[in-house]
Amino acid sequence: MKNARKISAVVFDLDGLMLNTEDVFELAGVELMARRGLVMTDELRHSMMGRRPVEAFTVLKSLTGISDKLEDLMLETKVLFEFIARDRLSAMPGLHEVLELIDDRKLPRGVATSSPRSALRVMGPSMQRRFAASRSSDCQPREWTFKVWPIPRSSLRSRGFTAR
Repeated sequence: MKNARKISAVVFDLDGLMLNTEDVFELAGVELMARRGLVMTDELRHSMMGRRPVEAFTVLKSLTGISDKLEDLMLETKVLFEFIARDRLSAMPGLHEVLELIDDRKLPRGVATSSPRSALRVMGPSMQRRFAASRSSDCQPREWTFKVWPIPRSSLRSRGFTAR
């Protein structure tokens, strides 16, 4: 290919691409709703998916009429998620093979999520070490957290990125 660009880094989406977090969140959502005598419908789940937590739970309250505070719903879901994740969270098929290919090419890699930074803990320490940078919903626009610097800071700043 004449105008093909060389890949210089790879960023993965955490939820549903790297880990089966969507499956675990669905189970947590089913339990959250069941505790209130409600059902987690496909419409509700799809309306919440891919949103930041505050936005997702605002949709949940709007579509169901649940009167609980947002903070309480989010905390209850977090506790349910962590409990369910102990037995159900796993890498998506092919993830480790793709990471090995990227390792062989010595490409820097990052992970992004629409979840808060605390959600990155579900990756576990061994997986976290494989990623140079992370981006979560509680970051400022264009802000990344870097553990190592495969790309010069000046290069990042010139592209409008802020690093911690």
